[in-house]
Amino acid sequence: MLTNTNWDPLTRLELHQCAKDYVKSLFVKYGFEVSLADGNYRYSLLMVRTDGNSLYTVKVRAVRNRNYIFERKDKFQLRDDLYIAAAYFHNGEAPEIYLVPSTVWQTPNALFVGPDYIGKASSPEWGIRRSERTLPLLQPYRFDTMVRTL
Repeated sequence: MLTNTNWDPLTRLELHQCAKDYVKSLFVKYGFEVSLADGNYRYSLLMVRTDGNSLYTVKVRAVRNRNYIFERKDKFQLRDDLYIAAAYFHNGEAPEIYLVPSTVWQTPNALFVGPDYIGKASSPEWGIRRSERTLPLLQPYRFDTMVRTL
């Protein structure tokens, strides 16, 4: 149980580390075996193994007081075993965690976007555009719901 939910003093890196540790603990709570990709604690990739021996790669992303999470398309190839664990931090609350399969971006919508930024300086990306309007679309991906589908 989290006792301190004042996220403001944390640096971006510290917040990200909290998210990774929290997501890892949630997977363990549900009985999954979890390890860090390549054994490097600095990166945000978790390897999650089910008791049926299926293996998933989970990229942990954390934001505070911001609604947009993204991954560059050239670094995040859509596939069945790849997920994003999106952690949203708000002061006074435990983080909201969503587990999103990368394959949702095969059919982008108002929530799961895939801008290519043709002719712009930004690289093409897959994004989660969370807002009051799109929040209902995100609810089916709450961690406690999605983890049961693995």
